[in-house]
Amino acid sequence: MRKRVIGAVLAAMTVAGLCVGCGQTKERVNEAGESVITVWSPTDEPAIEEWWVEKIEAFNQAHKGKIHLRREAIVRADSYAYEDKINAAITSNDLPDIF
Repeated sequence: MRKRVIGAVLAAMTVAGLCVGCGQTKERVNEAGESVITVWSPTDEPAIEEWWVEKIEAFNQAHKGKIHLRREAIVRADSYAYEDKINAAITSNDLPDIF
């Protein structure tokens, strides 16, 4: 009986911890009143970089006044620069919306 109670308490604490984590989302709004969504991606070949610019501009035009997508290109100075930035952001609880 005691093991069941302890198990139930631990399960409740886990669920509560997950709910608290979900409630810490930062609302980001720019001066135009648009919700800002940040995307991190590694820089790549020029053709792929052009693709990103084209797609983000099209998205921002389609959702003007509501949502603004902002991309931060991460330069891969070495093979793990992008992954290192993500790990640092995890540690500091400062992740982008999409990566």
